[in-house]
Amino acid sequence: MQFGENTRDDVRRVFVWVCVSAGSVADLPACPCLYPNIIFYDNQIWDKKQKKKYRWRDVSHDKDRLAIYKPGAAYCVQTLASQQSESAIVQHCCYDENRKLLTRGSGAGTPYIVSPEISPLLHDKIDLLPWRLCKGDFTRYLFSPKKRTKTRES
Repeated sequence: MQFGENTRDDVRRVFVWVCVSAGSVADLPACPCLYPNIIFYDNQIWDKKQKKKYRWRDVSHDKDRLAIYKPGAAYCVQTLASQQSESAIVQHCCYDENRKLLTRGSGAGTPYIVSPEISPLLHDKIDLLPWRLCKGDFTRYLFSPKKRTKTRES
């Protein structure tokens, strides 16, 4: 699907497209346990569970604002949107200064519902805005899958 320069019509089309074909986190590869140093030379990493290679890129640059969005992370990698898939979802994994995967806390990576490569504007609205609204502290809220309601922790 091709998009222009994030005009209002593009945003609407992308939003509808994301709602229909966002994909599932079950379709994402697992995060490598250690930061993949080889990523700069070979960006394809084999995923045992999915039984295929995924393309990754380093997203530890200043423009990615790790200090703001992933405090405690020293490095992050992200899958590239697949040309074979219409899914907008991508995996985002973060690592500490020893290059070990962070699985908890504010520095841990999370899947992005909308890849910043597909639509920076929708990525900001869907993936980053909730973080900003909660001031980066999602620990105050519990999401009950049974009730599908948001409850405040005691």
